[in-house]
Amino acid sequence: MESLDHESIKWFREQVEYYKKQRELIEKGINLPWAYYDLGRFLMVMEKPYEAFNAYAKAVQLSTDSCFIETSLQILGKNVDFLNSFIGFKWVYRLLLLGIVSKSPSKISILNFDANFKICSQSITSPVLVIAGGCDNNAEIQIKAYEHFLKYAFPDYQGTVVSGGTTAGVSGLAGTLQEYYPGKLKTIGYAPSSINDAEIDKRYSEICFTGGIIYSPLEPLQYWADILRRGIKPSGVRVLGINGGMLAGAEFRMALAFGAKVGLIAGSGREADKLLMDEEWNDSDYLFRIPRDDKVAFKSFLSQP
Repeated sequence: MESLDHESIKWFREQVEYYKKQRELIEKGINLPWAYYDLGRFLMVMEKPYEAFNAYAKAVQLSTDSCFIETSLQILGKNVDFLNSFIGFKWVYRLLLLGIVSKSPSKISILNFDANFKICSQSITSPVLVIAGGCDNNAEIQIKAYEHFLKYAFPDYQGTVVSGGTTAGVSGLAGTLQEYYPGKLKTIGYAPSSINDAEIDKRYSEICFTGGIIYSPLEPLQYWADILRRGIKPSGVRVLGINGGMLAGAEFRMALAFGAKVGLIAGSGREADKLLMDEEWNDSDYLFRIPRDDKVAFKSFLSQP
């Protein structure tokens, strides 16, 4: 392996020091939420898109007024020619747009909202439950065990259920609920346009294709755009988290940033358990730990005002 030249070593050390400085500010509670905005921009340039997304989500959560988010959005806009080449840029840009609207709904009319979000579904009604989490084969058997858990809680529920639109993992749970309670629920799946038709769960009431190539934050960003466009307050949205990878972790954190209530099944593994132990997030008033076998606790979470 070739050794790094002097300039490369200098640049690398500067990046490490910058990262350490932002983390120290965050740990001391200094210069918030700006330290998170700066950290997010740094992680984006370092090609860590999910870590960048999560840092920006925390910044949005800590922004007591939409003006903080608007300023950060303007900074991104001024550097769009450079930042647009990074994977996480479009995710973060849209996250900030949604963050502004979540805190100041009237600003949707003055933002360039429709240029960044297509209208996928106009039939979402409150209350809204998002089912998010693991969809890979390794989690399939475990997640199937939650079918009885969900069925128990839904006899009294009427509203919209949003998930990934396929038969895999937690997405398949939404289809099962639609089949079990056909007259009470409307299930809407958000999926990338490249998804194989054979994978789509035909039990869903509606499937919305986002234009994405693979599942990414573009899908949850799009359903949040549809939710906010319908005038539904984030406080009227519940997110149930079971297991999950990096995408689900970003989905959970985005919901917390907007002010939705997030209930995570403790012991379900991966990102759900990781977030419950994350000291940067687990003191949120909107985060709920649901014991793994406590059907009553989940029903209570679902019916909270």
